[in-house]
Amino acid sequence: MLRVLEEKQYYRVGATKKLPADIRVTASNNKDLKREVLAGNFREDLFYRLNVASLNVPSLRERKKDIIFAILMRSSKRTL
Repeated sequence: MLRVLEEKQYYRVGATKKLPADIRVTASNNKDLKREVLAGNFREDLFYRLNVASLNVPSLRERKKDIIFAILMRSSKRTL
C-alpha cells in the first residue's frame, strides 16, 4: 500500500508492466495511532503518508446530547 501511495503505480499479480494508480484512501481507527507508532505497533512511514487530514470524532459516550439525534436518524432511514 505504501509503495502504491508513494509511486502512484502498481503491478497486477504476475504482470511485468506498471499501471497508473489514481486512488484516494479514507481510513478510520479506534486507537491513538501516534502512540501505536511510538510503541512500534504501526509503521511510521505509512502513518505519515495516510495522515494528510485528521478528523477526531468523539464517541457518542462523550456526546450524550447527540444520542437522541442519532436514534432519530437511524429510525427515519428504516421508515423510508
